[in-house]
Amino acid sequence: MKKQYIIGGFAAVAMALAVTSCSNDYLDLEPVSNENSESIPDNVSKMRAAAYGTMESMYRQYSTLYDYMWFNGEPWYSIWFGESMGQDENNYFVAGNTGYGFTNWDHMSSYGTWGAYIAWVYPYGIVGQANYMIAGEERLEKEGELKEETAFRMAQAHTMRAHAYIRLHQMFGPRWVDSANGEVSSVILRSAAPDANQPSDMAVSSTNEVLKFIYDDLDRAIELYEISEFGRTYNWETDITVAYGLYARAALLKNDWVTAEKYAHLAAEEYEVMTASDYKSGFNSPNSEWMWSSQESATGLYYASFGASFACNGAYPCIWGNYGAGAVDYTLYKKMQNSNDVRCELFYTPDKEGRALRAKFWNSDDCSSSTMNLNRGENFPARLQEFCKNIYSQIGEGKRWVFPYCGDYFENALEIYETYIPFGAQFKFWGTDNYAAGAFPFMRASEMLLIEAEAACHNGNYTVAQDNLEKINKNRISGYVKTSKTGDDLLEEVKLNRRWELWGEGFSWFDFKRWNEPIVRDAWEEDNLNSGNWPDSYAKKFEVTDFNNWVWPIPRLEVDYNKLVAGSTHESVEPE
Repeated sequence: MKKQYIIGGFAAVAMALAVTSCSNDYLDLEPVSNENSESIPDNVSKMRAAAYGTMESMYRQYSTLYDYMWFNGEPWYSIWFGESMGQDENNYFVAGNTGYGFTNWDHMSSYGTWGAYIAWVYPYGIVGQANYMIAGEERLEKEGELKEETAFRMAQAHTMRAHAYIRLHQMFGPRWVDSANGEVSSVILRSAAPDANQPSDMAVSSTNEVLKFIYDDLDRAIELYEISEFGRTYNWETDITVAYGLYARAALLKNDWVTAEKYAHLAAEEYEVMTASDYKSGFNSPNSEWMWSSQESATGLYYASFGASFACNGAYPCIWGNYGAGAVDYTLYKKMQNSNDVRCELFYTPDKEGRALRAKFWNSDDCSSSTMNLNRGENFPARLQEFCKNIYSQIGEGKRWVFPYCGDYFENALEIYETYIPFGAQFKFWGTDNYAAGAFPFMRASEMLLIEAEAACHNGNYTVAQDNLEKINKNRISGYVKTSKTGDDLLEEVKLNRRWELWGEGFSWFDFKRWNEPIVRDAWEEDNLNSGNWPDSYAKKFEVTDFNNWVWPIPRLEVDYNKLVAGSTHESVEPE
């Protein structure tokens, strides 16, 4: 074990223990202190510290997982699983840095991969921390101490545990249409602190049991939030609106459209959709619609911060420019292309250029067929510098942020000629310092409006869906005209708008899975201006039946040490 972290002054993530143990206690997330689970929640200060520790564990540097491409918690989970495996973000940084197995789903082919390992251990780390807090709930309630801030902190524990199980089910559980009405197995429900009398060998629970557990946790969280009449201090804390939002997310996993519509509406009604200027301000700080996010400071994360790899002015896109910071799927972009849409301004795509240069996007002398990098030959360098200067003057210059895709710009403007920018390069996410510090959004009001709209389509409430699209798009598109579509046409428009609005925020793979739709990446073809922008090595179609219907295998570390799951999982889920 390399290191243990004491977070928030008390609670322990103990991820180091979780991933280095060689017995079936690898999920026994004991706090780094001499306190036991019964004494943890015995006063407000300890409750607050324990809650802060659990929530702060969503974004920090983990020493034992650092070698896995700088694992940092929720942002990593969102990008590597939600985006690199999806359709809408072509991220050569992930693919080119040992992430080939993610981009092409090879990590799903065996229960011995580190992808399956992280997907399992990280959420259960949150579960273990929450369970320590919840272990004392009954006693506090009997003693009349479950009130005010104490109730608020316990509500946060239930909220975080629900979030963790949503994550686990998204990865290891079946989509609802494959679940035999909820009877197919999902994940293990661990609901007691590790030092309690909970057996070490535990069977996998059904989808219905897991989703009921999530619903029950959120019901309890909402009840406690209401009892407490207490408020959060930081945007990285959970509160009742986050609990509503998680309820809506969980309901989507069950196709429970009535519940999804109800809770998404409750979650969003206290927030305002950000303006076009807010959307185009760097996406690194909470604003009027950010319901839940990571900490803004990257203190202690350094190169493990989200922005270091995925901000357009991050350390790695600037220093190792051949990787870029993510690019939009050009097929999606063409569907949404609109010169009046602020979101379109944030990608370097062919429509930004005149006809002559536009064709060069599909010329191998100017665009690398293997990486989609454009800074080749004599055509692009000067124009790329001009484009970057222009967008920098609008977003980062006044704040003295690092220049996009060129960290040495202030020292030598010509350095941009040595920097590579991929076809469809994004300028949505920016960092605020040399390590590209900044917050990452976990939940936004626009997501809730889109969940409500999607559910409303299934419920026949077409006016609600139309109104919600208008609430978002009138703040994105100058002169937006409200849609009059209904039925399946409206549902498809909602889904397309969801992909566009939430691009790069960690939803793509998870959405396509629950929609039961294949992922299709259109390949780049020489001199074919109608082709896509995926290199051949990643331009694939993933059918809905591939890889065990997109269910990750329970990892080896669980199978080897839990007798009740050893025979219930499969080592290989490769497509037939």
